Amino acid sequence: MYMDKNLVFSEGQTLAAGVSQNVIDFGTKGDGYPNAFLVVNLEKELSVAQNLTVEVQTSKEANFTTLESVATFVAKKGARNAVRQFLPLGLNRYVRLNYTVVGAPTGKITAIVAADCEVA
Repeated sequence: MYMDKNLVFSEGQTLAAGVSQNVIDFGTKGDGYPNAFLVVNLEKELSVAQNLTVEVQTSKEANFTTLESVATFVAKKGARNAVRQFLPLGLNRYVRLNYTVVGAPTGKITAIVAADCEVA
């Protein structure tokens, strides 16, 4: 899997509730490649008592004054490859992720858009 620096939501971001460190600007509506994957990797596996929810948010404005939630994914427990899902269609120009955590997971998170990925 190749990593395009322009398609990175989070790279080594401390895992905590809040939004991704980067907003991806697709330049126009974000459906240019309909088979793009959202790939989320964790530095440490989630335990049974820990949860991570990843919400895909999109907006026509860079400051996300008006945003729309287009998908929500729950991270796999016991795996560092937490999310491997198709990026939803219907995205506006700007896209970011919102992380919700439960049970105080620790470590770092990396989240990208990829043209392909290994699904395990």
